[in-house]
Amino acid sequence: MSVSIDSVSFEYGLGAAKGGLPVLDGVTLSIEPGAFVAVLGPSGCGKTTLLKLVDGLLVPTKGRVEVNGAPVRAPSPEKAMVFQHPSLLPWRTVDGNVAYGLELTGVGGELLKSRVKSSVELVGLGGFESYFPHALSGGMQQRVNIARAAALDPQILLMDEPFGSLDAQTREDLQMEFLSIFRKTRKTVVFVTHDIAEAVFMSDFVAVLSQRPAKVKELVKIDIPRPRAPEVRDSSAFAGYYRRLWSMLHRPEEGAT
Repeated sequence: MSVSIDSVSFEYGLGAAKGGLPVLDGVTLSIEPGAFVAVLGPSGCGKTTLLKLVDGLLVPTKGRVEVNGAPVRAPSPEKAMVFQHPSLLPWRTVDGNVAYGLELTGVGGELLKSRVKSSVELVGLGGFESYFPHALSGGMQQRVNIARAAALDPQILLMDEPFGSLDAQTREDLQMEFLSIFRKTRKTVVFVTHDIAEAVFMSDFVAVLSQRPAKVKELVKIDIPRPRAPEVRDSSAFAGYYRRLWSMLHRPEEGAT
């Protein structure tokens, strides 16, 4: 599914006495079906807000967000959000947590069992179906989080720093596993990260946002062939993209003093 973000501005209301807090200012971004787009920008510039607008959890103050040409007005089954922290239900097993979203949408019976089984296997947790969250590592909990979203079979995955709280080794392992999932499913992915190397390694395009209220500074195409092995990080092409994105993030804003 395609995503169109057209001249979108958003501000959080702070009450009549304080006015509003402008977060996004005329953001325009077009995402083709099956593309992996990373979103980079300074802390607090509105990256998560942008994901919530695409999901329909928020409504733009100005502009339009469309999925396949239809305006986004609320969350819907073709989109799923994966947050930085798994937020698993501690009284449910791996299977129970993966099933939760499906149950909320009315899926049951053999279809529920089939979706849960395939999603758990997709993230490499076969054999852990009956484990509770407290018995899982942080990386395994995040795999459950991804499996819960995948079980809904969304066409668009919205990912808010999903590996940000993990140690470096686990993070790299999950990056590789998620790229394998992406190769198999070809979902449209919008992936928020603070990590330039992660953005280069995983994405087809990187949207670089400015300071708040954010605009899109540039949409950078990452022209590195897939599938991507860890050795890609040692290539001159990777280093070139890293330096370019670092420079863009640290370049003074227009009008700054």
